[in-house]
Amino acid sequence: MEDCMAGKRRLAEGFSACRGAVAALGDETRAQIVLSLLDGAEGGMCACELAESVHLSRPAVSHQLRVPEEAGMVGMRCEGTKLYYYMRANV
Repeated sequence: MEDCMAGKRRLAEGFSACRGAVAALGDETRAQIVLSLLDGAEGGMCACELAESVHLSRPAVSHQLRVPEEAGMVGMRCEGTKLYYYMRANV
């Protein structure tokens, strides 16, 4: 019985640690954006490229990216006036 409870606690801790990622991927639009980033160029994709790939406006893409960014899945870098989004490898 103790082994079962210890296993449940480990499972709960593991789920809690990845809760942000689960929430980020729980939305169809965000999942499509993440898949586009995974398929995209190594240096990332600008919001306009992402918008084209998932058929959304740039503001909608930026809005949808907040959740995976907050979960630590997506990083962002500036190049001139453009923002490039990329998948973080350390998640």
